[in-house]
Amino acid sequence: MPQITDNSLVESLWQQAMELPVEQRRELASRILRSLPKERQAPQSGRKSLAGLLGLLATNGPPPTDEDVKRILDEERLRKFS
Repeated sequence: MPQITDNSLVESLWQQAMELPVEQRRELASRILRSLPKERQAPQSGRKSLAGLLGLLATNGPPPTDEDVKRILDEERLRKFS
C-alpha cells in the first residue's frame, strides 16, 4: 500500500472516485468504512448499560421537587435564550 506523505495521493483518489457513477461511489465508500477498525464494542448485555445509566442518575440527596425542577428549567431557558 502506498505511503501517504502528502495529500496528492488522497486528492488523486478523490478525483478518480468523483468520476464514478453514484452507485459505485456508494459501494466504494461502504467498503472503505467496513475496512476501518471498530472503535469500541457494544456491551454484551443490556443490563450493564442499564446499571451504568442508573448509576449516573443516583445521588446522595433527595430528588428535586416539582418547584425545583421548574426553577431549574426556567434558569436554563434564561441562560440559553438570553
